[in-house]
Amino acid sequence: MVQAMVQIAILAVCGNGAPRGQASPGGRHRTMQLVFHLGGHCTDDGRLIRSISRSRAAFADGAIHIPGPRGYRSLLRETLGILNGAEASDEVQSLLIDALTDTDDAERVLLFHENLLCLPPRIVSESGLYAMTPRRLKAIASMFPAYSCEFYLSISNPAALVPSLVQRGLTESYDALMGMTDPYKLRWWPTISQTLAASPDIKLTIWCNEDAPLVWPQIVRGMCQVPEATAFEGDTDMATALLSDEGAAALTDSLATTPPASTAEWADRVSAALVENGKADALELNVDLPGWTEEVIDAMSALYLDDCARIAGLPGVRFLTPPG
Repeated sequence: MVQAMVQIAILAVCGNGAPRGQASPGGRHRTMQLVFHLGGHCTDDGRLIRSISRSRAAFADGAIHIPGPRGYRSLLRETLGILNGAEASDEVQSLLIDALTDTDDAERVLLFHENLLCLPPRIVSESGLYAMTPRRLKAIASMFPAYSCEFYLSISNPAALVPSLVQRGLTESYDALMGMTDPYKLRWWPTISQTLAASPDIKLTIWCNEDAPLVWPQIVRGMCQVPEATAFEGDTDMATALLSDEGAAALTDSLATTPPASTAEWADRVSAALVENGKADALELNVDLPGWTEEVIDAMSALYLDDCARIAGLPGVRFLTPPG
């Protein structure tokens, strides 16, 4: 109900031709930082928000606020459609911020929305992979021009992403998803480089989904903007999801009994646990798609690795890699 009322108010404000915001909106929220986790699809499956949420004791002072996703996901998508890339006025920004939080203490608001870039059926197009990202991220930032916005994005091998989308029923069919698109055109490099060209001042953190279990502590601390030494309960959440029950229990006990001396040692022990006790069905994806031979998959994977290396070297991108 509250969300619907906010949407109606935004429509009314925009319909009246309200001027674009030039200065920071007045009020208690003007220094707030907005942090968007944009997925991508078929990556952490909601584990990141759960990891951070169950470690609230690490930021009990209220500076970090995590609103319930149901309260803002459709609101943000609807507002993007209404603004159509234009900057939000001060009044619209105030309406949005008040819908996100009602606390006076929030300095950093964490938002989780994998469909904010696009819905799954639109991930692939003749223009490539997530081709709308450059204009979409610019439009998201334009909803909050008076605020500092940061974006976190997990990228994954297209040779695994496309089968996952099809197998999970997130698209009508393989043919509906791919159309006439050449699988070799599913590249992350054009998407990310064009995003930076469109928004050179963007604050963008990226990691490979394949590395997620090993960079998880970096992700959660980066989003929460807390020191590396801060204790989090959910550091191994991504890793344990990929381990057998026995392997997860053994890793948890090992880390508690003999704490690692460094982040590199932590990552080495987690990696060893995944090799020894990883669940085959979680770590290996069975690809059965028309024309996707082993040679095609290998070639797509090689292109993905090349893209990752190039993206990691882009100025303006914070690219997370396993420590060590």
